[in-house]
Amino acid sequence: MNLRPVGILRSSLTDRKDAPRQGAEGAPDAWIEIEAWARDALLGIAVGDALLVLTWLHEADRRTLRVHPRNLPDNEIAGVFATRSPDRRTRSASTR
Repeated sequence: MNLRPVGILRSSLTDRKDAPRQGAEGAPDAWIEIEAWARDALLGIAVGDALLVLTWLHEADRRTLRVHPRNLPDNEIAGVFATRSPDRRTRSASTR
């Protein structure tokens, strides 16, 4: 499958370590900058409409498959798909 990005998600965050674990824990506003060629695809979209946004976490370590949720060693280890880990993978890779 080939995917073509239609835009880039932007925020004031510049370093992954500064990102909150959850949006409600102090995440800054974010916005999507839509590529010029894709802008016509927004025709008919209004404020308040629900959109599904697929993101590619470009700094993710795709080898990571299991983590301690919230990076707390006392939490039982879980697969990254069951967490909000920034290392969730989007393609197959060997286990770690």
